[in-house]
Amino acid sequence: MTNLILLFLAIVLFIGGVSYERMFSSKNVPAKLIQKVTLIKPTVPMSSSSLAIETMRQKSYPGSTITFEQTLTPHANYTSYLVSYRSDGLKIYGLLTVPIGKKTTGGWPVILFNHGYIPPAAYTTDTSYSVMVDALASAGYIVFKPDYRGNGNSEGIPTQPYVTPDYVTDSMNALSAIKHYKNTNPHKIGVFGHSMGGNITLHELVLTHDLKAAELIAGVVGNATDLVQWWNHRIATNSIVGNEYRPSILSNKW
Repeated sequence: MTNLILLFLAIVLFIGGVSYERMFSSKNVPAKLIQKVTLIKPTVPMSSSSLAIETMRQKSYPGSTITFEQTLTPHANYTSYLVSYRSDGLKIYGLLTVPIGKKTTGGWPVILFNHGYIPPAAYTTDTSYSVMVDALASAGYIVFKPDYRGNGNSEGIPTQPYVTPDYVTDSMNALSAIKHYKNTNPHKIGVFGHSMGGNITLHELVLTHDLKAAELIAGVVGNATDLVQWWNHRIATNSIVGNEYRPSILSNKW
């Protein structure tokens, strides 16, 4: 009995499938309907903007070997270092913390720390965000906080991730650098982003599969329209100071 029921259902499905195919074949569909279907096919051209995700995915982020510049004040269960690496040919500084004690199997888990906006001249590698870094480092993570170009003593000109991809590039190269550090577990890398760093982090989450977890705090995550309106308002009210506004950059990118 069961076999008869299954045979009956198979015949019904076969007949229905043939009928469906005939009904929606080009011979039986009105030309106007075919034209409408053709017209709504999406065509998304590859953007030439340096801020486009497609463009940023085509760029390489090789990073470099991490250079230890200075050992900073030791802590109870981790050591902090002033380090440097290369990004777009620039020497970028950063803070690296390494747990004290026997390395876990496979290497220590890592947190890439994308800091928020601080006036670049006022930013310092070891003191800026020290409270947050201390909490994460004390929990047994390697923490790598890149300064970005033009921040602190890093080479290059400071910019903003809303108008150029420079800071994202610096963080992606930091990710490549820390991924190949000998004490790192490359399969356990997470990312933390605060404010401006949240915007950088969102870019990275669609650029790489190396990040296994992400945490955003007060991230700047508005859509493109909102960000443009925000910038235009600040320009109109003359509330832009320092590196935040460079007309040549804005005019070339938006």
